[in-house]
Amino acid sequence: MIFKALTSRITMIAAAGTILLGGVLFGIFSYLHNEIEDLSRENQNLEIQLSETTNALDQLESDLVILEEELRRVNLDFNRIQEQNQTVARMIEDLNIGEIVDRDPSEAESIVNKTTQSSLRCFELVSGSDLTEEERNAETPEEFNPNCPWIFDDYRMRE
Repeated sequence: MIFKALTSRITMIAAAGTILLGGVLFGIFSYLHNEIEDLSRENQNLEIQLSETTNALDQLESDLVILEEELRRVNLDFNRIQEQNQTVARMIEDLNIGEIVDRDPSEAESIVNKTTQSSLRCFELVSGSDLTEEERNAETPEEFNPNCPWIFDDYRMRE
């Protein structure tokens, strides 16, 4: 009977231990299962963020290519404008208006007025003004407009 009671107690202890161990294992399983679900959700969020970041970087790289091309074009335009300014400066130097004023003030006034009109017409042309008949029929850049001969080729290409 003692043996039976002892066996019964051992069985109960074993059963209690098994239940306790089962409960602990179930708790650990539940905890790990929840952690895996949380980490999976976090991983999905990180994958979405990575995708969005990759898309943003791709767009920035594309925009950079466009901006570099635009900068190249602006630099070319700037260099062309500097060349045009040098051309105008040489033309002004070549006029030597001081000597003309000393020699014949009315001729100097006529030159200044004509040059001013021609220069204003350059601004009109650069702003998109239509060509006059004389400008349409010009054969050389100097005939087109002596103060901005570089515009001649731009208008020729449009025709």
